[in-house]
Amino acid sequence: MVKDADRSSRLVGGSLLILAGVLYIISRSVYASWEYWMWTAFFAISGLSLGWLYRETQATWAGIVGYITGALALLMLVIEVITPDERAIPALVLLLIAAPFVFAWNRNRQQWGLLVPAYVMLAIIPVLFLGDGGSPDQLVPAYVLAVIGLPFVVAYLVQRKWPILIPAAVMFALAAFFLLDVVETAGPLMNAVLALAMIGGGLYLLLRPRGDDGLKPKREN
Repeated sequence: MVKDADRSSRLVGGSLLILAGVLYIISRSVYASWEYWMWTAFFAISGLSLGWLYRETQATWAGIVGYITGALALLMLVIEVITPDERAIPALVLLLIAAPFVFAWNRNRQQWGLLVPAYVMLAIIPVLFLGDGGSPDQLVPAYVLAVIGLPFVVAYLVQRKWPILIPAAVMFALAAFFLLDVVETAGPLMNAVLALAMIGGGLYLLLRPRGDDGLKPKREN
């Protein structure tokens, strides 16, 4: 089984390297419009071949290189055929970067850390489209603050420790401040609500019963 996997890896990898070398010579010798499609086809073939190799042998390098070449083929195809909005390309790139982390987490759901870079990449995508086309400038900071606060809510739902909600509440309050600032008449009201919330939070911290922090008390030796 090991010999078969090694033979398949050498066969696929060697064939793709030879093909890449031949295409490189052609691209340096001939300048034509079809050269773009030649490399697009090569990346697509590489992605499919290495994807098959990964499925058969579970070789990590085949999965990584196959995904990268397949993603490049997809990007080249989208750019040439669809000619999307200039913001759509970086959005697609971020989506393609996030996808492997989600895939890896789905295979090992105990590794929650894999979702962090995926969440960051996916959270950036809406920023590319906010604040444009006549949208209020306040939408971008409001969205960013809400995205920062959301993981704390998820952490609270998992651990059920209310102090985790404090940064979430601060982020959501600031996000609401930016959103309500869009409406001119809501500005003074939001300022008053924010001030009262900070005063109320400070009074609670000063007057709350000692040890009421949502944490388990430490055992005494």
